[in-house]
Order: sequence, then C-alpha cells, then structure tokens
Amino acid sequence: HPLNYGARTNESFRNEDDPEHHMGKSPLQNIMPAIDMVTTFILDYMHLACVCVMKKLLDMLMYGPLKIRLTRIKKATISRRLLPFENTLGKIKRTLRNSVKPLAQVCRREHERKIIKLKKQISLPSEIKIHEFKINNSTLHITKVTINFLILTIKTPNNVVLLNNGYVMKIKAIYGSEATASSISICGKIWKLKKKIYSFPKKSTIVEMWEIQSKSTDNLIYPLNYVQQKLIMMELALKPRRPKLFVCSFLHM
Repeated sequence: HPLNYGARTNESFRNEDDPEHHMGKSPLQNIMPAIDMVTTFILDYMHLACVCVMKKLLDMLMYGPLKIRLTRIKKATISRRLLPFENTLGKIKRTLRNSVKPLAQVCRREHERKIIKLKKQISLPSEIKIHEFKINNSTLHITKVTINFLILTIKTPNNVVLLNNGYVMKIKAIYGSEATASSISICGKIWKLKKKIYSFPKKSTIVEMWEIQSKSTDNLIYPLNYVQQKLIMMELALKPRRPKLFVCSFLHM
C-alpha cells in the first residue's frame, strides 16, 4: 500500500474493505458484545516490522533489481557473520539419520568426527615410472619421470615443484641408481615462499599460489619423494626493473 493509505478501522475490517488482507472471516468477530477489531489488539513489532517489513527488504536485496541486489560474496559474508548458530544448527541437523534420540545421535557424530580428525594419515608408497633416460657409469640420467601421476621433466614447464619442506624447486637434473623414489634424486635451484598472492575470498595458499623470493639459492639435491605438488612459475614486471616471481599449482596434471 502507498504511505498515504488510510488507517484501518473496525468498520473497514468487518466490511473487508481491503480484500488482500483478509483470508476469511475471523472467529473473533462473533464475540458478543462486539469488540473493536483494530484498537483491541496491540501492534506486534515482531510481526509488523521484523517479519513483514524485513521480509520485503530481504526479498529486494536477494531477488530485486540488479542495482540493489546483493552479490553472492556479500550474501555469504552476511550469512557467516549474522547467522553462525543457524548455520551450525543446519549442519547438526544433516548429521541426524532419523528422529529417534537426536541428542544421542549428535553425540555419536561428534565423537566420530573427532576420531577421524585425530586419525593419523597413512603414507602410501610413491608410484614412479621412468619414461626417458640415459645410462652413464651405472647412473640413470632421467629426462622424464612420473611420480604419483605428476609428470616431471628437466625442462619448462614441467620442472617446477613444491617440496614437502616448503621450498620451491626448479629441476635441472634427475638421476639415480634404481627406479625407486627413495633412490632417485632431483637437483635444481631453490626458492623460498614469500607471501600469499591474495586473501579474499580465501587465502591463495589454500590452492598453493604464492609469491616467491626473487633470488634463488645455489643448486641443491633432494630425494624424488620430497615432491609434494607440481607448480607453474610466472615472472611479472609489475614495476620497471623489479620483476616478481609467482607460482601456482596445477588443477589437472
């Protein structure tokens, strides 16, 4: 209704002058002696403001015109900050299998979650496959190898890896005496991780995206099973004569 719409009165209510407001005849109208159907009832702030007005406001923010509609990121931020209890309650509800003894079920699910979290990870043996190599003085000089489905070579772009000690290596040589991950070694220059590239909506470090130090160390040697992730290295000159190095992980190998 417009802001200048006339106030509802007992007579207009009983005559149902506003058909959109009425869903049928109220049984309270049968009370004798007759009561005033407007002034007798206290205005309910929760239903008038919190429910009705806020519902219309939320509908506009969620589904209204693009110029006032909230973005997906803002919706997620509001939900996370204002409704932490409701969000957690929804997660708890999804863990229940049925309506029988819900508290006992929640306790069991929480106990199971802690057990899984504390359970030690099992280290599976590395799977390697040598594709290209040369033999010199009983030493394998490898130019292409696969370890845990990661294809590594001694040339760009398949020669940058993240080691399990947190260093980035650009592989210059791969060699060993046997076709096992513990006996095969990789040699190359090492860079230290400097800082994350971005922090919103999530930290770039979650997907192994880093800015690394511009200057590398001398060539170092590590076992092949130190390889944790395959990376791609990029050099960007954001300022004249001051290039920066960045690395990011491959989503698909």
